[in-house]
Amino acid sequence: MIRLTPEIAMRIQRTLGSNIQMVLDECTHYPASKDEAMLSMKRSEQWALRSFESYEDLKQGSDSEIFWGLSKVECMET
Repeated sequence: MIRLTPEIAMRIQRTLGSNIQMVLDECTHYPASKDEAMLSMKRSEQWALRSFESYEDLKQGSDSEIFWGLSKVECMET
């Protein structure tokens, strides 16, 4: 089994010279309950924060790079 953390994902993408680096996101099943959707959103939010912190550590003072954040949308039972 390979453990892929937000920090490892950022490091791999930097090593590959990726122009656009993506953060990890949990893909929930459909339909998800409100509690499942909230838990998934919080996990993705924590991963995004860790990814940003790793990105900041790895960019080595370059101001020419931009970090974009995208918000996820969950489909849940009503």
